[in-house]
Amino acid sequence: MVNRPFGEGALFRKASGRKLPDPVRAAGLATWSALFLEFVLAHPAVTCVIPATGNSAHLAENLAAASHPPVPEALRRDWRKSF
Repeated sequence: MVNRPFGEGALFRKASGRKLPDPVRAAGLATWSALFLEFVLAHPAVTCVIPATGNSAHLAENLAAASHPPVPEALRRDWRKSF
């Protein structure tokens, strides 16, 4: 179980002002939160993620990301090269 996978906003601060990489968008993920959740959920030891948001818009984004089909490991490796 992963609680607060966004590091209480630390990941978003690091991504601030940066464009979401094109390969990420091509995989159907439209937000940084979707990308971050995809990486966390892809780990085989993770069974549950608790983003801990009180913002309903963020909740909707998180639910959309969590319901996205898993992205293949090969594609996730390619994304790492984009950063």
